[in-house]
Amino acid sequence: MSEENYIKGFNLGYDLASLSPEMSKIISAAKSNDERIIGLQDGIAQYSLEIDETKNMSQEKSSVNYNRPAWMKDDRIENIDKETSQNKGNDKDKDIEPEI
Repeated sequence: MSEENYIKGFNLGYDLASLSPEMSKIISAAKSNDERIIGLQDGIAQYSLEIDETKNMSQEKSSVNYNRPAWMKDDRIENIDKETSQNKGNDKDKDIEPEI
């Protein structure tokens, strides 16, 4: 029965951390030997860990793009699409073959 209580507490703690960070801080600071409370605290910690990892990954991605030359950045395809759509009207009178 103790493993069930721990798992229920873990799931509740994970959900609580996503819905109410203030309440999860209070529960994290509580001292208890109850399996459900320990599960709550572990679920809160897991959610916080995943949020931190997500933030770190987005920061790493932006710093990688920051240090790259323009032609290596991830948004280069979007910029090419914008440039070609802007130049479409300018090429109407141009042919492929040169005039003789």
